[in-house]
Amino acid sequence: MTSPIPQDAIEKAIKKNKGNLKTAAEVLGCTRQALHLRVKKSKKLQQIIHDERQGVIDVAESALYNRVLDGDMRAIEFTLRTIGKDRGYVEKRQEEITGKDGGPVAVVRDMTDEEIENRAREILDKRSI
Repeated sequence: MTSPIPQDAIEKAIKKNKGNLKTAAEVLGCTRQALHLRVKKSKKLQQIIHDERQGVIDVAESALYNRVLDGDMRAIEFTLRTIGKDRGYVEKRQEEITGKDGGPVAVVRDMTDEEIENRAREILDKRSI
């Protein structure tokens, strides 16, 4: 039987690997699942993982910001679609649903289960054409 990994060693491995449990477990010589169980029992380890991952997000946001400054259109569009939503930069998708031949949608009521099944088959058959 192996002895448990000391808490401070786990903390250091998690910090070194920026909250990535897979790579932290490899450094510690245990499975990701075993490390996850230890983390689940410790609020302190959970907080360290949270803090490290927030740091990774900060780095990613800085890189995104630099790409925006460089004029990268994908970065600009992504930024506007996500953090620019409150300024109206959202993609709106509008679809119109019509009935047969572009007419109004027919509302069918009081159909038997058999009639519903038959109608569903008709619709599915038309889609497979």
